[in-house]
Amino acid sequence: MTTTPLRKHSDVLADYLPQAGRRILDVGCGEGALVRHFARNGAEAVGIDPLGQAIARAKAAEPTPGASFLSGGGEALPFPDADFDVVCFFNSLHHVPQPLMAQALSEAKRVTKPEGMIAVLEPVAAGAYFELMQPIDDETEVRAQAITALADFAREPGVRLLEEIAYDAPYAYANYDACEEAVRSVDPSRSARLAEHRAALEKRFAEVAERDEKDHYLFRQPARLALFARED
Repeated sequence: MTTTPLRKHSDVLADYLPQAGRRILDVGCGEGALVRHFARNGAEAVGIDPLGQAIARAKAAEPTPGASFLSGGGEALPFPDADFDVVCFFNSLHHVPQPLMAQALSEAKRVTKPEGMIAVLEPVAAGAYFELMQPIDDETEVRAQAITALADFAREPGVRLLEEIAYDAPYAYANYDACEEAVRSVDPSRSARLAEHRAALEKRFAEVAERDEKDHYLFRQPARLALFARED
């Protein structure tokens, strides 16, 4: 069994991303959990996502001072140049269509202030959680495409790769139903596949999980956070 320490995404971001007093953009924000987290930590946080349903849910949630949301894609950000201190892709770059990944990263660079930061957190195509979800949505190829796009981005003028942080993120559930509900809430289009593969998924759920201190089913998801500085 792996001995890699488990780290929550929020703890890693707190260690590496300046938040209080900063203007932060979350590209591919989904229903806005990270945007609200940044705002609670003192940031002026903006979330953008191409899925109208996700933005509608983000706006319908209890308002968080300093958090705002709008619809749009990462490849054409509706913001002026040098508008943000930090631009973040949180588990979202691999959801950008491959032909648009480079454009989305270039747009992130455009709207980042000089000496600002571009942070890209991506899951690795490995680990117990990836194995569990593979029958529903095998992201092996798109995650590899995101890694290639980041390597190309690191060679672009105007950016400098500061650091890459590798860790295991924990996903814990009281039971299979809780896991299925969480997966469905992220992407409702998975509902049909969840129903189709339920028996196999329940079996795999029990086989690949660890147990945490609360006796919940725990799944490790290897992740990498790439930090870039915007330079002129």
